[in-house]
Amino acid sequence: GNITTKNALETSPSSFIRGDIQAHSAMLSGEIQGNVSCDESISIDFNTKVTGNIKAKTIKIAGVLIGRANAFQSIALKEKAIVEGNISCELISIESGAKIDGNLKMITPSITIDSFVIQENLDEELIDLTETN
Repeated sequence: GNITTKNALETSPSSFIRGDIQAHSAMLSGEIQGNVSCDESISIDFNTKVTGNIKAKTIKIAGVLIGRANAFQSIALKEKAIVEGNISCELISIESGAKIDGNLKMITPSITIDSFVIQENLDEELIDLTETN
């Protein structure tokens, strides 16, 4: 069944969970069949298989994920990681040996128009250096 907690969740290597997980953070071991959504972090341990979509601020994958991974900040793929699905994140680190079968989308934090300086009539401000007097 589904698991919901406002605390950190840790599963054991012998765990088999069929259902969705919602928690503050999750350290996953064993086999999980369902979506995992955390406010802070998700860690998929080595020799762990998650079949479902995962979403958190930060994600670390050392095992197998079959599904989408959406991180609002960063994703770290360890040496033996296997991801079969799309990844979206702001930052990513991929160790040599990690495998991805899917698309990677790098997202950026929201940017407002106030962050840019718009310069009108740029052509009028250019100086023609080829003119000779």
